[in-house]
Amino acid sequence: MVASSTQGTVSVLLGNGGGCFFKAAVNYNVGHNSNGIAVGDFNEDRYPDITVPNGVCRYYYLCFNKSRRWDLFLPATTFGVSSYPSRLLNEDFNMIVIWI
Repeated sequence: MVASSTQGTVSVLLGNGGGCFFKAAVNYNVGHNSNGIAVGDFNEDRYPDITVPNGVCRYYYLCFNKSRRWDLFLPATTFGVSSYPSRLLNEDFNMIVIWI
């Protein structure tokens, strides 16, 4: 996964296990000025989700996963915060396992 601050996207590239990507990147719009990326099960459905902070607009963008696949995410949902986020910390504090 790659977050592009200038393009306003998160790109998901899936590997084939042999050191190559097996298809083109799938891009998800998350707004410009994204400055990080984290993967975690944020809605407790046991599938990995993506979150990206935007330190200029005081938002977090969250793309929920639609299935076990790493390239099927819903469009980003925006969550406002009171400060300007610049870093992410993701930890499984309630010990729910992500199944991939």
